[in-house]
Amino acid sequence: MVYFYFGFDDFMCQNLSTFLKSALEQLCYREKVLALVEALHQQYCPGPPSLQALKTRFFTAIELLCAGEEEPDSTDSTVSIGSTEPLEETVVSGATYLVLDGIDEIPYGPECEMVIQFLSQLAAHQHRRLHILVFSRPEWDIETSVVLSSSWTALRITSADIEPDVKTYVVNQIGLNHKLRKQPEHVKDDIVKKLVYGSGGMFRWTALQMQELNSRRIMRRKESTSILSSLPIDLDSTYERILAKVDSNFVDEAAAALRWLVSASRPLFVEELAEACIIRVEDPCPFDRENRLSPLDILDLLPGLIKVEPAPDPSIDLRLRFHTVSLAHFSVKEYLLGQRICSGPLKIFGVDAKLAHSYIARCCLAYISCCNDVVLSLKIDDPADSLRPYAFSEWTHHASMTPQDLLRDVSAQALEVFRNPETCLTMNAITNLVQRTKSGGFRSQLSIPFNSYKTTDWPRYYMLLYAIRLQNLTMVKLLLEQGLDLSSNARTDDFLVLALDSQQLDIAELLLDNGYEPGRSELLLGMTHATPHILTAFVDLIFWFLNMSTTATDGGAKQLPLGAVDDATMATITDDEKALNGRGNPSADAAAPAGNGPSNVQPPRSTIQIFLLMTAACMSVFLAALDMTIITTALPTIAEHFGSSAGFAWVGSAFMLAAAASTANWGKFSDVWGRKPVLLAASAVFFLGCALCGAATSLAMLIAGRAVQGVGAGGLLTLVNIIIGDIFSARERGKYYGMIGMVWATASALGPIVGGALTNNVSWRWCFYINLPISGTAFFIILFTLHLPTPHTPLLAGLRSIDWLGSLLITGGTLMLLMGLQYGGNAYPWRSVTVICLIVFGVVTLVLFGLVEHRLAVYPLLPTHLFASRSNVAVLCVCLFHGLAFTQAIYFLPTYFQAVLGATPLLSGVYLLPVCLPVSLCAAGSGIYLKRTGRFRDPIILGLLLAVLGSGLLLNLPRGRNVPSTSSAWARIVIYQGITGAGIGLNFQPPLVALQSNVPPQNNASATAFFSLTRNMASAIAVVAASAAFANRMTAQRPAILAAAAGNASLADMLSGDAAQANLLLVDRLPPDLRSVVRAAMYDAVRPVWIQTTCFAAAGLIACLFIHAKPLQSVHETVNTGIEGEKERRRIALEQRAHRKATRGEPQVRGNGPAKEAAEV
Repeated sequence: MVYFYFGFDDFMCQNLSTFLKSALEQLCYREKVLALVEALHQQYCPGPPSLQALKTRFFTAIELLCAGEEEPDSTDSTVSIGSTEPLEETVVSGATYLVLDGIDEIPYGPECEMVIQFLSQLAAHQHRRLHILVFSRPEWDIETSVVLSSSWTALRITSADIEPDVKTYVVNQIGLNHKLRKQPEHVKDDIVKKLVYGSGGMFRWTALQMQELNSRRIMRRKESTSILSSLPIDLDSTYERILAKVDSNFVDEAAAALRWLVSASRPLFVEELAEACIIRVEDPCPFDRENRLSPLDILDLLPGLIKVEPAPDPSIDLRLRFHTVSLAHFSVKEYLLGQRICSGPLKIFGVDAKLAHSYIARCCLAYISCCNDVVLSLKIDDPADSLRPYAFSEWTHHASMTPQDLLRDVSAQALEVFRNPETCLTMNAITNLVQRTKSGGFRSQLSIPFNSYKTTDWPRYYMLLYAIRLQNLTMVKLLLEQGLDLSSNARTDDFLVLALDSQQLDIAELLLDNGYEPGRSELLLGMTHATPHILTAFVDLIFWFLNMSTTATDGGAKQLPLGAVDDATMATITDDEKALNGRGNPSADAAAPAGNGPSNVQPPRSTIQIFLLMTAACMSVFLAALDMTIITTALPTIAEHFGSSAGFAWVGSAFMLAAAASTANWGKFSDVWGRKPVLLAASAVFFLGCALCGAATSLAMLIAGRAVQGVGAGGLLTLVNIIIGDIFSARERGKYYGMIGMVWATASALGPIVGGALTNNVSWRWCFYINLPISGTAFFIILFTLHLPTPHTPLLAGLRSIDWLGSLLITGGTLMLLMGLQYGGNAYPWRSVTVICLIVFGVVTLVLFGLVEHRLAVYPLLPTHLFASRSNVAVLCVCLFHGLAFTQAIYFLPTYFQAVLGATPLLSGVYLLPVCLPVSLCAAGSGIYLKRTGRFRDPIILGLLLAVLGSGLLLNLPRGRNVPSTSSAWARIVIYQGITGAGIGLNFQPPLVALQSNVPPQNNASATAFFSLTRNMASAIAVVAASAAFANRMTAQRPAILAAAAGNASLADMLSGDAAQANLLLVDRLPPDLRSVVRAAMYDAVRPVWIQTTCFAAAGLIACLFIHAKPLQSVHETVNTGIEGEKERRRIALEQRAHRKATRGEPQVRGNGPAKEAAEV
């Protein structure tokens, strides 16, 4: 009998060579076969036997063993091998048993396949006296991999047969573990019982649970019971737990490593895998050696899923980086290829068998393109390019294994070139040419995707590319004489941009003369390479054109040099304050415009002018608001298109951050250069951002385009409100603000619907292209119909008048604070250094901004004297609390619909209509009320009362999935949302009218910009506060969820804490008992959010009581802009500062003296 056990915990016993040596040695103990076989093979195979020699010896030994029971012709054939001894002297006849135990313990890979192939060969031998018994665990059916022969049997053993062995193994492991062996006996008994009876005969499961117990802290029996009950029930759950613990910063690397290990053509060295898993084929620079993982990072990344073995040839090296890495067990591959992981929250780690070879082939090509050396005699010990041997030798194998349907867009010629191994040499030579001859200004790396192989002439296109980079005109002429097709469909790069970037006008002209067709994105890319002098001249030309096309009412005003203005103003601060202290009525001068540019009463506009202006304004606001939400339904498609699931969240965040950070600057820009030029500039920036997003070729380009979009959208939303304040009187502007609010609410509600329709029926790019014609139309309407006083401010003079220090502080502080709130609980924990530093430094920077504006800025972005009025502070507080309440309601009502009522994402959007419609209608209605009555406090107070009532009623929303089927429950859902939406809608525009009515007209732009910034900050803070309340409550509900989940800790973690809101769709797939517990927990977790919303609305109601009520005027005055307007604003600020000092110096003022009149003003 020959017995061999492929022990799962001993890699030396998991290969075919070890088995063959052991089998031959065991045969030698009872027979003389091994000595005979050794003598036969030493004649032609001296030295250590190879695997093939061992297999030959083994089969020869089997033939010799069974020859005594066969016919004489078999004996003759056996002797003919070379035996010189009588066979009956060397063979003892009798039955021979080969027992192979633990076949299923071999890790999946080449060794496992070799063993299976060997068993199939062994099964082909027909010997009556040879019995082969293959023992396998229930977790793998050996019969599906080996064609059975009638002469041997594969035995299926039950878990009861394995339990004694499992128990022995567990007891031995506890004894070897210094931590577990110190535990009390009853704890060790509990561990043995749990691991033996829970294993089902699977040693693999038992070993993984031992690793988990070794990593946990066990102090008392109660803790041990809890830990043991939380262990996964099967291998798939165990693997899910391991993957769920992967560091979020290394998810992409872990997923890439698993793809390589599943589909690589040979085992990878540790150093090879360290490089392979950081390749990003979609990036311009697909491989950065500076980011290469260390071998220890690879080993710690996926514990329990991979195993490391010493190098197969010890003569190569004994260092860790030359150890081979493979999947730890065959079940790991089955799990990664299965449907369970592909349909769960860990689908990023799933492996598609059809796409795996395509992915590795792309990675190899991208890696080859980044090689620094052209040496083809590759050295395995070269640490600089460890993956290069595999990439050069195996990429064609993976290309040939790629399914044809994945390459359906590639021509037959391209496939022939792609699968030609000699193409590898050509590619390497071209790469070497780039690396050795590129100029210092060339920074992009070569990346060659599959679709670059469109024709067999593709090397000549790359040679043309490098010739242009080398500025070699002669080489360019020679290549063009060969008849290259330079149409946009044939070429592989934007050659014209490259030629213009290097200022090679001769090459650019030569390209155009030879039929070059510029692409749609080349103009946009070329603009980014323009020199500062050209950009300055272009901006000056635009401002000159805008000034010529505008009827300026302040034309002819004398412009003083900026330096003289600043010096004169700074020199007269003290004198102004002293003179004002002795005036009889200083407030009269503060209230009336003075200086070189007095305000004039604006003549009325025609109906057609107002119609066109409001049409353009509503179109601009509609696009800006639409792009805030249109991307939500397109994000999954965009992530799939660019092959990235890590960075796509920034597609939405970049827009919001840029819009918030740029808001304060747009108001000041309009004060310096005028409303119309700056509004047109914001529209142009938004147009440029839409074009960049639509033409994006990478995720980085899309995020950059979204940031540009956000800057333009922030300007549009702010400047439209400022211009309405400039055009209409305080009494009339409420109506037009109501229109803007209704358009904004409608666009925000339509965004997801429009985005989903365009993505499904056309392309996600049309979510951005659709803005171009509308934005262009609005641009030209504004250009030819908006006539406002526009100053002739020179570009450089205007730049010098901007408070750049304040601009830097407000932009940087806003970005840091919002990014800290964005990162907290998502990319990083709230306690992480990154989040704390961003929030703290953001707040400190904003405080410094306030100090700079109050003490240092000559022409501040935000005049701090606006906060001297109690009414202004109350209005801003109402804006803040209104933004908090509105955002929390809109953000968490869908969470309630999906988690508690079981609605789908689409249906939750339908359920949200009862709050969206009242918001739009009441926003318009409040404007009409302001127009008719001139009172702004009434809609503010009424709206906040309704918001408090509606938010409080949300606490009484029905619970349970089947409740909305009743009419009473539906009535509550609709009515409560309607009350809340009405209260929110009434407070969109009246607070802004209240603020503008209480500040001098010259400060309307700064006040409006800060109002918008306050609302943006409130939105960001509201999401963080509500998410924290929800997560804290779900954390408290974890014990109940864990008990209902039968101790499944990984599932309980997914449904509690910060992860609960990200797994709402998982609730419907839970068992009924667990589902009801989770829904009840989430209903209780949403209630603190409604309490917060109610408190915010109540705080706004208290704040609105301090708003000063004053009648709105029907007569409107124009506002000076430009340098003269800045001087006027500074003079008013100085007068008010001196007046406040005089008031503080005379505390006992009685009667109707000058100080009292000034205080009233």
